[in-house]
Amino acid sequence: MRVLVTGGAGFIGSHLVDRLLGLGHQVICYDNLATGQIANLNHHLTHPHFKMVIDSVLNRIELGDQVENCDLVVHLAADVGLTNVVENPVETLMTNVRGAVNVLQAAFKHHKKVVMASSSEVYGKNINGPLNEEDDLILGSTKVFRWSYSSAKIVNEQFAMAFADKGLEVVCVRIFNTYGPRINEDSVLNVFIQQALAGQDLTISGDGKQKRCFAYVSDIVDGLYKAALECPRCDGEVINLGSTDEYDIEDVAQRIKQLTGSNSKLTYGHPWLDNTQRRVPDVNKAKRLLGFKPSTSFDQGLAATVAWVKEKGRRVLV
Repeated sequence: MRVLVTGGAGFIGSHLVDRLLGLGHQVICYDNLATGQIANLNHHLTHPHFKMVIDSVLNRIELGDQVENCDLVVHLAADVGLTNVVENPVETLMTNVRGAVNVLQAAFKHHKKVVMASSSEVYGKNINGPLNEEDDLILGSTKVFRWSYSSAKIVNEQFAMAFADKGLEVVCVRIFNTYGPRINEDSVLNVFIQQALAGQDLTISGDGKQKRCFAYVSDIVDGLYKAALECPRCDGEVINLGSTDEYDIEDVAQRIKQLTGSNSKLTYGHPWLDNTQRRVPDVNKAKRLLGFKPSTSFDQGLAATVAWVKEKGRRVLV
């Protein structure tokens, strides 16, 4: 199978590339490297079944050519990062909406299946839980740019379902908090680890009692792979992917202190743009359709993530 992975140089995308190549597939990685990093793919650059295309999903001609020459598209490319989203809402909306539409149009034209990455952010302020795929999506004011990423992902899903109605094979996967090696710089876990290793205060937004679920990246990749290659019944579906184990952000900070041997203090009340107190997925659909079952415990995954951040820091210092 020849698989086009947009955003393949990013955190989750590069791990998916690892999995696909390891299982004998051919991979075209399509990434403009705005947030992705070639370093995530250095070990594949000479692989005979790997091709790197550095370009934007806004380039309809190049994107269309790559879609035509593949068997399947996994669309992970997106403008991400809360600070980036708030400071550059126009770019976020243009890239995330127009990019997704370009992928869907090209896939529809050339009759290619699409697995489209959505996000738990679409649930917005809905603190009910576990959150089911049919639950209401509750966002804040359009004057608050923090919601531009969520809005874009909702629009993407609507376009995907509209194309599905026209006959396109497409599945949307709502990915919840993910962590592991190559973790995004602005992830709360990465920020805490970096602060702990530097002996700085761990800066907690709000009171630290907000609850989150963290899934290890290899488990999320399992779900993506199955949705892409092992589940024809998923077409036209929206599916949550994530862990159902809940942790207070304060508890997460304490665990990171223990793993790093840090004496850092916890400080509270820092500016907090994400005012959602709880976000936990209902993954019953993923279990039923994909056989999805996270297998990495939080302690195991957190230890691996801390080890990677430490090693990355050592490489930078050399």
